[in-house]
Amino acid sequence: MSRTFQTIEGTAGIRDTDVAHLILPGRGRGLDGMSITSIGEQRVATAAEFYIGHMLLDQGGVVVCSGYKTPSDNLGEPWRDQNGIEYMGIPESYSMKSSLIENHQIPEASIRTEAQSIDTVTNFTNSQSLFPDDRPIGIVSQEQHLERIMKVIAPRTIRQDYIGIVVPELPGEVDIDSLPAKVASLYIAWGLKPYNKNSSEIAEKRAIQIWRTVLAIKSLSKSLTGNHKSTVPYNTN
Repeated sequence: MSRTFQTIEGTAGIRDTDVAHLILPGRGRGLDGMSITSIGEQRVATAAEFYIGHMLLDQGGVVVCSGYKTPSDNLGEPWRDQNGIEYMGIPESYSMKSSLIENHQIPEASIRTEAQSIDTVTNFTNSQSLFPDDRPIGIVSQEQHLERIMKVIAPRTIRQDYIGIVVPELPGEVDIDSLPAKVASLYIAWGLKPYNKNSSEIAEKRAIQIWRTVLAIKSLSKSLTGNHKSTVPYNTN
């Protein structure tokens, strides 16, 4: 058994030893648009340690990596996946998958990728169908992000039992969850239920609406200030 992991309660009575599958929700790409951030890599490392330590491979467990990019992120070069689908830069889910394989020796057959979602709610609505069965899942992310997921998103999107697995913070690099992100998730997830057949469509439509507003405000701000320099992509994930 691996080290003890800090967890956040999800479904009542579910423990880390009950987990069969993991999900890694996106949190934003690196500034080259072709990689994940150090915070993202910390999530990957924690998931890999949990997967190996809890012997999930022996149980037929999978790791679902979820995320493309935020609409404000236009970085990176055109890139195609194995099916010939072209993306702007490498979707965060594929970068997480590569790290799981190359840096942590997780078998490729045990990894699923969801590369269309643009925020945390769509991470979950789009990923639900990728789990091979209804056994409990562990949600892997840093504490503040995870608290929002557990309070706002998971109860409205996840069909099986679940628990949160806290990713340790990097020294001097705490993953802060913003108030706009929390408000956005409340709006996007409002009224959703885990067994709604159209949850993905509803969540995506609302997420796009949120991002249109964010980008319009960003554009207006640039016009008023005269600052047209490239900045770190807005993150309302």
